[in-house]
Formats: sequence, C-alpha cells, structure tokens
Amino acid sequence: MHLPANIRHRKPSLRQLTSNTGRRWALRRQVLLWLRGQHPRPSGYSCEVATALQHDQADVAAFWSLPHNVGGRRQLEPIRTVAIVVALTREECYASGINPEALQNELRYTRRQLVRLEESIRREEPGLRDDGMLFEEYAEWHYEKSQNAEYKELIKHCRKLEEQLYHGTRMERMSRNIVADECYLAVPEGVLLRDEILPGWGLLVIPPEGEHGYGKVIVEQTATPRQCPMATRLHLVQNIAMTSSDCVNAVLRLRK
Repeated sequence: MHLPANIRHRKPSLRQLTSNTGRRWALRRQVLLWLRGQHPRPSGYSCEVATALQHDQADVAAFWSLPHNVGGRRQLEPIRTVAIVVALTREECYASGINPEALQNELRYTRRQLVRLEESIRREEPGLRDDGMLFEEYAEWHYEKSQNAEYKELIKHCRKLEEQLYHGTRMERMSRNIVADECYLAVPEGVLLRDEILPGWGLLVIPPEGEHGYGKVIVEQTATPRQCPMATRLHLVQNIAMTSSDCVNAVLRLRK
C-alpha cells in the first residue's frame, strides 16, 4: 500500500490518522521504533521497500551489517535482513474468496493430530532422534523421515490447507521467493493469533494507545531465520537505500 507523499514523511493530521492510510502510517512508525530498539540497532531501514523477484513491497525493511576483511581491507557486509508486512485486518492476511475461519479451525485440528502422532513416532522410531543433542528437552527429531503413513498424509493435508489460506497473498510470495532472512507480519492487537500466521513468519502485535495511536510492539511470535542468498540481501539493502532517498528529498525539500 503506497502512502500519499503528503503524509509519508510526517505525522498525519488527526483526520488523516483515523483513515486506513493514517492507521497504516502509525503502525509502520511503531514497527520502526521497535527496530530502533534492537541490540544491535539495524544498520539501515526504510518503508515501502521493493523486494527481490516481485513487485511486492515490504511495508518496512531493515538490514544489519558487520565489517570483514577483503583483500586486507575492512568492508561492511550485510549479515541479516528483515522484511515486515503491515496488515490492518484479517482479510489482508489471507487469500481472497475463502472462509479463513473454517480453514483455520481445520488446520488447528490437523496440527493437534500431528502432535499426537509425533509422540507415537518418538516411541516407535527412536532412530529419528538427532544424536547430536545431549539433553532430551532440546532433542531434535527428523519426523520427515518417518515411515508412519498417517503422519505423511496429515503433513500433505496441512500444506494443502496452508496453500488455500495464503495462496496469492503478498506474504506467500515473499516467503516462497525468500526475500529476506526473516519475515514478520505486524497487525493491530486482536487481528491474528500466533497460530494463524504463515509458517516461519514472526508476528508483531501492536496494541492501541490513546485515542488515535498505537503502543509498543509486542513480539508474539519470533520469525524462523532462513538462509537468504547474499545477492538477495544486497538487492534489498540497495532498495532500502533508494527508498531512504525519498525521505532525504522530503526533509531537505529537494526536487526530484
């Protein structure tokens, strides 16, 4: 959602804040404040950042860099990128033309069945345990190698339900193309639960505060890091730099 230039770089008026455009601006601002509070702080960030391979934009994107030696010289290299999508309503989070409530209920039931079968797999197929873990509570299991036919069918059914829920959404395309090391969905409080987001995505919940504002971001679910190719990281970093120039132009009143 491209914000109008007149409120992209400054606080909207009280009337504008009550519109969807103003609310989206306020949510993005809280997400940026959350990023600024990270340790270490991001090396750079911006809004409305185009992602790799698609025309889809991240509402907010950020990157972290560290110096390393190249030919005897210390150069910065991006080591982590984050793309964040802001959604105002449940409808923005799911594919169009579906009944998300019914599909989510079926998905929750199927996932509970998977948990039950995983308990059986741990008893019946102990060889799937990762021997590299010393403590049982941290043990990892390779359930995908199980010979349990029912478990395999339920996994397929889960993936089918997830595809129905998210197919064609911005989040699904960004996840499929691995546009960043981590992806987050940011929503107002009460819009989504942690088990209702795309697998692997993090969930940021932003409670209301004051008559027309939002409070501090709550990390409801941490994103699962993915190995983003360096070329894709550099692509996002450059797009962050290019969109940041819009802010400089606005602040210094430079004409394009």
